[in-house]
Amino acid sequence: MPARVVGGVPIPDEAYTLLGNAYSPCPGYATTCGALRIRFEPAAGHVPRGFVGGYLGAESVRLIVVGAEPGDPYPGENHAGDGTPPAQLESSLSVTAACHRNGPDAFHRNMRHLLELCWPGLSVEDQLSVTWITDSVLCSAPEEGGNVRRPVWRECRDRFLKKQLDIFPHALVMALGGKAAERLADIIEGRQWIQASAVAPPGANKPSARESWRLAADRFRQFMAPELRLLELAIDACLAYPPDKIVERRAALRAFERELPAPTYFAAIDYAIAGKYDVEPVPEALMRIAIAQRRRARTLVRRW
Repeated sequence: MPARVVGGVPIPDEAYTLLGNAYSPCPGYATTCGALRIRFEPAAGHVPRGFVGGYLGAESVRLIVVGAEPGDPYPGENHAGDGTPPAQLESSLSVTAACHRNGPDAFHRNMRHLLELCWPGLSVEDQLSVTWITDSVLCSAPEEGGNVRRPVWRECRDRFLKKQLDIFPHALVMALGGKAAERLADIIEGRQWIQASAVAPPGANKPSARESWRLAADRFRQFMAPELRLLELAIDACLAYPPDKIVERRAALRAFERELPAPTYFAAIDYAIAGKYDVEPVPEALMRIAIAQRRRARTLVRRW
């Protein structure tokens, strides 16, 4: 399904429906989390937050980045809106997206560095088109960076995190930090996943942190390599025919229909029909023309 636009920020329909349930507040707050000092105070910025991405829809996401939990809200942060869950979600999503674009603190600088390692040369908007960023617990800890009790993170994991993973079936999962990895461990069976250091201090301040991000990005690029190689073969098959031979180009692509994930395959068809190989590239994300930059198609593929 495509993404919808909420407050100017795209979000996959499936994620919007799932995470909207966290703003009433979610049933787990009444049964578990509220009693263990988790705060739901929209006017003070304390709502479920920290998730963003999938701007082209769930099928296009190739990387899920999972952190521990959001830090404390910024001074003056307010998500009360008109008091309705959709308004609170819209406010939270808008702030999160803006912070990932321009946030000056260490967490957002480090996250942008990690995304650049994974998706080199793309804008933040393009990177978030094919990445889903979330936290294993959607509400802040009682004290920033402190402990979140096991009943709380199990409640949030089972109610929201596992279902978020299911929304993005083609993605590699990257756990940032030990807390995120622990919370993922019991629900990640059958999925490819890796662990790297947290991008938030204090874990991000360790000398080994940047090397762990580089190694994780290398693993992600290895994960993407088979899809990229198939796409390059599809490009070559199309380029064997001149731009006016649309029927032949489409027939050449049909041989890859079962091997390429659907978004990649249909993006390639769009290129073949439009005959745009010489003016628009297949982007690293490879899913939709919407994030193409104006370079030759195979230039981007070869960078991998």
